[in-house]
This record gives sequence, structure tokens and C-alpha cells, in this order.
Amino acid sequence: MNGKKAKISGMLLRARQSGAAMIEFAFVFPILLFMIYGLVVYAYIFVLQESITFVAQQAASAAVSVSPTQTAAAATAQMTTLAQNTVTQYLSWLSPDQLARVTSTVTFCPAAGVTCPTDGSSAAVVTVSFNVAGPTPLFPTLDLGFGTFPPMPAQLITTSTVRI
Repeated sequence: MNGKKAKISGMLLRARQSGAAMIEFAFVFPILLFMIYGLVVYAYIFVLQESITFVAQQAASAAVSVSPTQTAAAATAQMTTLAQNTVTQYLSWLSPDQLARVTSTVTFCPAAGVTCPTDGSSAAVVTVSFNVAGPTPLFPTLDLGFGTFPPMPAQLITTSTVRI
């Protein structure tokens, strides 16, 4: 009789342990899921930021590859076109709806509101921005009452300056 009682109590102990493991998993799983989702979202945001930084540098480099014999107005128009075409070309890996979130501007120094070289030389400033918030968010977020998860920036902006 003793052997049967020991066997039954061992089975009950294992059943209790298995129930405890399920409860522990129920507490840990959402935290693990949030961490993995946040990691994926922030990795993509990081890739986007690095991409637009690279694109701004390449667009600024492309902007100065115009012929110096042109008139100032023609050179300015060609620099703007070259820079914006470079942005579109280098970000062609984005989906069309994400590419629609990208804006690029080319400003020529000296201009108001733009950081220009301090020695007064002429420069082209290429600004590339990516609207993360957009009309619809780039990634779904969870409203927790005290904030959203994962918190994301509204825009990613980078600027590159090249002397002309």
C-alpha cells in the first residue's frame, strides 16, 4: 500500500510543478514577446537611419558633379535634380508606400535656417527625412495608458553639406 501512496503523491507533485511552469511561462512570455518585437522594430529604424544618412552623403556628392561652365541657375537646377535622383535610386529597396514617406531638399548656402560653412563659401546642403509616423504608423504600437510601446520617433532626419 505504501508504494501506491508514494506513486500517487509523486504524480501529484509533478502535476503541481507542471502547473507552476505554465503560470511562470504565462508571466514571462509577454515580456519576451515585447522584447523581441522591440528589437525588430528598433533594428529596422536603425537601418533606415543609416540608409538615409548614406543617401544624403551620396546625394551631396552627386550634386557637385555638374559642369562648372554652366550658368548659376542651370547648375543649381541640375544639382537639385541629381541629388533628388540619387536619393530615389539609393532608396529603391524600400517599398513604394515607404518611399512615399521620404522627402529630400537641396538648399544652397548662404540661406536662412541652414547650417553653412563659417568661412562664407558656397555649399549645397542636402536634407533627407523619413516620416515614421506618417498617415499610418510604420509599425503597430500598443497603447499602455502611460505611453506607447515601442516608442518611436516621428521622423528620421539627416543632413549632408558639400562645398561647391
